[in-house]
Amino acid sequence: MGNYILAVAKVSKTGELASYQAISLYHLIGLSQNNKDHQEWILAHKIVNLAIQIR
Repeated sequence: MGNYILAVAKVSKTGELASYQAISLYHLIGLSQNNKDHQEWILAHKIVNLAIQIR
């Protein structure tokens, strides 16, 4: 089975890569739809928090 990863990148004002973070999505495979929805909601909040931190 393949790897499922979401990459989040921070770039400088000049467009250079400043940092990045990889978030595995592998744990979502095989979950019930209700549980998957809940885990995706948690992930969405993690992404928003990352965006707030790097502003």
